[in-house]
Amino acid sequence: MLFYTRDGSVVAGLAVEQDVADDTLRDMAAFVGSHHALLGSEQRPPDTAEAFIALCNT
Repeated sequence: MLFYTRDGSVVAGLAVEQDVADDTLRDMAAFVGSHHALLGSEQRPPDTAEAFIALCNT
């Protein structure tokens, strides 16, 4: 899934089984060149990159 933010960024998402979520998240973040990653469940990401980064840092 790709979510486009109001400020022109993109948040990439993927649905996977829980037992592989940690490894898949690391692999996906490396693949897209991200420094921020977040595990979640059935929730839409925030509308801005700044809000997404803040959520990753909590």
